[in-house]
Amino acid sequence: MAYTKILHIKNNTHLQDSLNYITDPKKTDGQIYVASYNCDIPYAVKCFEEIAQLSKIKKGNNIAHHLIQSFAPEDNITPEQAMQIGQHLMRRLYSNHQYVIATHIDNGQVHNHIIINAVNFATFTKLHCNKKNLEFIRNTSDDLCRENGLTVIQNDSLYRKEILISDIDKCIEIAENFDGFITLMQDRNYKIKIGEHLYFKGLIDERYRRSDTLGFAYSEVGIKKRIQGIDIPKGKKTIYADKSIKMSNRKRLKYAIDDMLKTAADYNDFLNRLKDMEIEIKHGKHLAMRIPNSKRYIRVEKYGEEYTEDNLKLYFEDRAAYEKIKSTAQTTRIEKLSSKNNRYNKYAAAHNVDIQIRMLNILSESNIKSIDELRANIVRLEKQSVQYKMKITSYTENMNSNRAVIKAIKNYWRLKPIFEEYNSFKFPADKEIFMLDHKKEIEQYKSAVELINLSKFPDGTLPKASALNSEITEIKSIISEIEKLADKINTELLKYHILAQNLKTIGIDIEIQETTKNVSNVEDISL
Repeated sequence: MAYTKILHIKNNTHLQDSLNYITDPKKTDGQIYVASYNCDIPYAVKCFEEIAQLSKIKKGNNIAHHLIQSFAPEDNITPEQAMQIGQHLMRRLYSNHQYVIATHIDNGQVHNHIIINAVNFATFTKLHCNKKNLEFIRNTSDDLCRENGLTVIQNDSLYRKEILISDIDKCIEIAENFDGFITLMQDRNYKIKIGEHLYFKGLIDERYRRSDTLGFAYSEVGIKKRIQGIDIPKGKKTIYADKSIKMSNRKRLKYAIDDMLKTAADYNDFLNRLKDMEIEIKHGKHLAMRIPNSKRYIRVEKYGEEYTEDNLKLYFEDRAAYEKIKSTAQTTRIEKLSSKNNRYNKYAAAHNVDIQIRMLNILSESNIKSIDELRANIVRLEKQSVQYKMKITSYTENMNSNRAVIKAIKNYWRLKPIFEEYNSFKFPADKEIFMLDHKKEIEQYKSAVELINLSKFPDGTLPKASALNSEITEIKSIISEIEKLADKINTELLKYHILAQNLKTIGIDIEIQETTKNVSNVEDISL
């Protein structure tokens, strides 16, 4: 989808500043990708003002509107294509309004800026860009993207989030320090707020986004560490940092230690990874640690003999020796808990009963009778989820294929006169001159012919655009139906995953094998 956003311009000074910004030679390859309609770019403010003075409607403070149109990065759209789509958009939307259009290519993502005179030069009425008009603009822009074989993004919020993540990653790669990173982000047209938290707001964003909601790697601390070359895992926060899961500070620290042991390269890397999670470490007679927002340090050897500082080092130096110590420590703990004449006996029995009661309560709240039933439900739903994703992908490919053929048919009839004129020249020199002016159109025509020939039916006839459009409509309906079923499945699956996670916090881990993609036994929805 070409994501669209409208900004309002209230006076001539603001208008001139906006025009200077969008036509900046650094952003438009020396103003190669700048054009206008029914006005001269250097005198656009005056041209707009002359029409505005004739307006029949004096209400409203907006003298112009600034439309931003950006495209999905995966489409790799060229500046020429973007400019052409932007001009087509204006012809469909506001053919009687003056405008200046500029295609920006400076930040790695091609996008259009269009400044539109609020006054119609034919009727002298004013354009008011309200919510309804913005929806109309976006729908028209989506239609143009479909006609040109471009991606149509359904989730605007997710799209803006992905763009922010991509821009932060790119700026971190080349920034020498945090101040340099901020400057690079500002060069990409982000507004930034720095305080207790770090916030970003891009040109296409409706509001500021708090960076640490993207994950610790995107918090101010995480960004600074990544600039220094420290590897910070991306993605969501771990269960250790998830405050919605009830867990004591003691358990949170143990979880963090166990998690880092699995991924660290050596003992120093293990300590550094814990520090990256803002865990304070104190060395001395005993190794002690303190998690964020905790008042007290915890001696890690309290978790067992295998957690002493010497044995944690041994984990990386001699894994076999460490496992032997760990096994002995676990056996000792079991013997203490199972001994009838031991003071731990009463605690162990109460603890085991408590775990069983809590497990049964958690399961019963979701009408699950056993661990096996929960595991079976998760496996079943994951298979269904994969199946629905595969179906959506397959139908989307069919739909895009039809759209490509429709576009080829349109290009065939639109460009056929140009190609016939090209073939009408008898002398090679004349053909060469004609080709210089119409190379793009002729190449598009040949590509259209090639695709149409590949799309012919066995009897040699061509598919009709009307039939292809009908098929696209039918496929869209089917995809919509599948998406509803997939949403229902994913909602239920999320509920079960949360249930499994809650069981894990009380020591009951549910191991689930990876779901195979070759799944079956799912309701088939055929075209």
